[in-house]
Amino acid sequence: MRTFGEFHARSAGAGHGVLRWAANQGGAAVIQTGSIVLVDPARRERRLAELRHRRMLLRELRDDVDFAWRGLLPADLGGSWRSAAQRGYSERRRELVDELRRACRDLDDALTAVEAAIAAVTASA
Repeated sequence: MRTFGEFHARSAGAGHGVLRWAANQGGAAVIQTGSIVLVDPARRERRLAELRHRRMLLRELRDDVDFAWRGLLPADLGGSWRSAAQRGYSERRRELVDELRRACRDLDDALTAVEAAIAAVTASA
């Protein structure tokens, strides 16, 4: 968040108070007083729509990656009778399965972050 201005105040018995006004990454006007953040309602709705769209896209991608991952699982057959090329192919499939599994975990983490952002924006309403 880029802070455009800051006002420091001291009130009797209350310690220091800080009022900040800024614009976040989405350009939303933000006024922050301590731990309370006030956001323009129209911009908050646009941000929510953007986050929900991102969540939808992440879910679709997660489903596609999961489908590809599951498609590679059943064909992993071992055997010393196979040629070096077949063993190399099987090894590469195992590597792809591992990479796809990591991608699924990364997408799950991204979905969790988007869900948290949606909850935070909703809570600021």
